[in-house]
Amino acid sequence: MFPHPSSAGQECGTLAHVWAQLSSDRQLRVIALVAELALSVIVARSHHEAEGEELRHVDAATDAQSPS
Repeated sequence: MFPHPSSAGQECGTLAHVWAQLSSDRQLRVIALVAELALSVIVARSHHEAEGEELRHVDAATDAQSPS
C-alpha cells in the first residue's frame, strides 16, 4: 500500500510527482479517460433530469384527467 501523507500539501506534491513520472502517452490516456468519465456523468445527469421532467408531465396529465 501507499503511505498516507500527513497533509494535503504532501498529497498534492506526491500526485504531481507521480504525474511527472508518467510518459506523455500515459498522461494523454489519463486525460482521455477523465474526459470520457466527465462526459458520461453529464449524459447520465441530463438523462436523469429528462426522466424526472417526463414523470412530472405524466403526473400532471394524470391529475388533469382525474374525474375528482
